[in-house]
Amino acid sequence: MNFQSKILVLISFVLFVSCSTSKPTAADKMRDGANLKLDLADMWEDGDKMITNGEKLVSDGEKDKQKAIKMKEEAEKLLNQSEAKIQEGNKMIKEGTSLKMQSETEYIKRYPGKKLD
Repeated sequence: MNFQSKILVLISFVLFVSCSTSKPTAADKMRDGANLKLDLADMWEDGDKMITNGEKLVSDGEKDKQKAIKMKEEAEKLLNQSEAKIQEGNKMIKEGTSLKMQSETEYIKRYPGKKLD
């Protein structure tokens, strides 16, 4: 095959390819537009669902936060009450220890040489 034949084959191929590719028709354009509208509608619906779910999560989170604050306040109240009980108990232990020591001292004074049971 000589050079001119090769060029002729190449030009024929290019013309064939360019003729075989069709330009978009009105139906193709309408179909593409409809597909785009469907895609946009799907995106809108997805966004709407996400907003609804997000609002529900925010609402649930706020309710949980209020519960936690209330529980924290109750826990702090219980902590304060328990601390007061501990202080009262320590005070009673100190006073009781002092009373025992006083009674031992008094017993030893009154009954020298006798052992405590």
